[in-house]
Amino acid sequence: MKRLLMFLLVISMLTAACRSATPTTPPTNQPAPTSAPTKTGQTVSPTATAATVSPTEAPPAVTFTGTGQWARYSTIADYTAATGNTIAEFHEAPSLTDQVNSGNLPPVQERLPEDVMVMLPANEIGTYGGTFLAGRQWLGEFSHEFPFSYDASLNSTAPNIIKGYEASADSKVYTFFLRKGMKWSDGVPVTADDVVMYYDHILNNPDYSPEGRGEYKTASGMAAVKKIDDFTIEYTFQEPNGLFPIILSRTYKWILPWHYVSQFHPDFANADDLNKAIADAGVPDWRALFDKKSDYWGNNDIPTIFAYKRVSDPTAPIQVIERNPYYWKVDPAGNQLPYIDSAQFEDGMDREVLLVRTVAGELDYAAGNSLDLFKNYPLVKENQEKEGYQLIPMIVSAVTIGTIYFNYSSADPVLRELYNNSDFRKALSIGTDREAINGLMFNGLLVPSQWAPTEGEPYNGDSDLFKQYVNYDPDAANALLDGLGITWNADKTVRLRPDGKPFELVLYVNPEDSAADLVAMAEIVKSQWEAKLGIQVVINPTDKDRFGFASFTDGLDGVNLAASGMGSEFPASIGANEVVCPREKDWPVHGAWSVWLTSQGAEGTEPPDAVKELYDLCQQFKAAKDPNAAIDIENQIAALHANNMWVIGLLRRPAEFYTNVHVVSGRMGNVPNPISKEQSYVALETWYIKK
Repeated sequence: MKRLLMFLLVISMLTAACRSATPTTPPTNQPAPTSAPTKTGQTVSPTATAATVSPTEAPPAVTFTGTGQWARYSTIADYTAATGNTIAEFHEAPSLTDQVNSGNLPPVQERLPEDVMVMLPANEIGTYGGTFLAGRQWLGEFSHEFPFSYDASLNSTAPNIIKGYEASADSKVYTFFLRKGMKWSDGVPVTADDVVMYYDHILNNPDYSPEGRGEYKTASGMAAVKKIDDFTIEYTFQEPNGLFPIILSRTYKWILPWHYVSQFHPDFANADDLNKAIADAGVPDWRALFDKKSDYWGNNDIPTIFAYKRVSDPTAPIQVIERNPYYWKVDPAGNQLPYIDSAQFEDGMDREVLLVRTVAGELDYAAGNSLDLFKNYPLVKENQEKEGYQLIPMIVSAVTIGTIYFNYSSADPVLRELYNNSDFRKALSIGTDREAINGLMFNGLLVPSQWAPTEGEPYNGDSDLFKQYVNYDPDAANALLDGLGITWNADKTVRLRPDGKPFELVLYVNPEDSAADLVAMAEIVKSQWEAKLGIQVVINPTDKDRFGFASFTDGLDGVNLAASGMGSEFPASIGANEVVCPREKDWPVHGAWSVWLTSQGAEGTEPPDAVKELYDLCQQFKAAKDPNAAIDIENQIAALHANNMWVIGLLRRPAEFYTNVHVVSGRMGNVPNPISKEQSYVALETWYIKK
């Protein structure tokens, strides 16, 4: 606490919180907002175009009351069909009106698309102005837009950048409809070329993407993409791809402003100009140049379609983003979003500094997983009333705190054989006193469990399937070790390997993991294994996370303690999880097995038959015709993991848990409650700064 007080004394305070500016004008009378009109897997056709109308200076004042969660309608026509209301006029932030009056911007009705999206704020119509302040956050998290987007509950997805879509009955052909009149932040129209040219010349270009991109691949390869007209795109897959809308709800770079980025592609750029640009950028080739110039959050010159655009120097310690005057969403009053003028982020902020500034009420937002709330929750809670911030519960999945991974291709033949023997893994599992760890570290609030998905439907991570070999039984553990030829020394203090050497395991752990103090957990595991099992443990704190440890090229030999979720809070996320399914060389369970599977045996290490079965199920998941079929496959995937225990789990933190909160300033309005763990789905464009 003394150290905390010293921090409070020495850290300079932020400039006084920016006041919100001129209020928007409310809409005609509105009912309570409803949920998004489209559901994952449904066919969604384009809707009628809303009439273009002019802004007025002072629309009539009425009340809008939200539900506590944001909602959306793809177009004004959808909004009218669902609510009986319409939007007769558009309005803009005062700062944009000034630019219109000075001739630097066209009027708002010319900046908005014909097919404008309607966002219903969580609580009320907001007011324009002010600066949002956050620490230790990547600036792109709050403002990124996807072609599809999950709803506020994260249970379903619907069109976002696109206006609508149609899917064939066999889920092989998808037709996407863009928003007519949508513009990039430089005022250039968004067209099908921005998707198709990027796909053909980058994503599906062997010279740039020799293996293609997983988001667009099924078993037989990449999809074919065709431009139907300026606002219509068709994707054709060779196998069913019923999860394509879900996949595109997390695809970060689906569209690029081709009028801008084409100057960095050899098929379109002047050779001399391109070579000079490569040299000026200090990169080796055009591919690296294209990566650099097409980075929405690394290159200030690239036009965007997001609510905000970065304006600060990329190397500045505080990053600043400002509103995009061509943003394509409005509220029910016809106010162009976002409400807030700008936002500031300090991505590299030290965790201790973040904690101090959060409890001092200096920040508008701090992610709970950056505040080490297992340790610091009492301090955060203690200062809540004084500083006026909110603790908003997160929509989040369960996480297994303490997942133990093995190097199944160990260069040590004795360890390799033991790691691959399920009796050895069972011995370590039942030889670990989970209740003791739970009591010492978490006040007994977590649940002893193997690696498991979230509790309840549809995955039932709290079922007995995920409780195998979790009960502490050191006698049975020692019997298993005896059966493996891991004998005691003469005075029965240390076990010996089958080759007669003292048995020693290296336990790698990442000290920077935000889920919990894994080094402390490793110390308890070490004391238990040494005292009760006779296995000597060397803890090796390393900056390599679970992905790097598992790589078949990594060279580390031992076991790795991490914290891992089996899937996420999003639907059909287990089968898409690179931690669960063997798709990459850095597959955490064991990268060498994944390399063998994905290279058809040309590289890596041949895995057991059960891992081959897992791989087949993961491939079937990608070809599922709809989310329900995908979830059925995911339950088979989770059962395979549970029954084979390739990863030992220790404790499950439930989805609903007191530390699963974000800290949000009391001056912020329209904060959804509960709130998405991921900032991309908090709808920051609808937040506002209260007076």
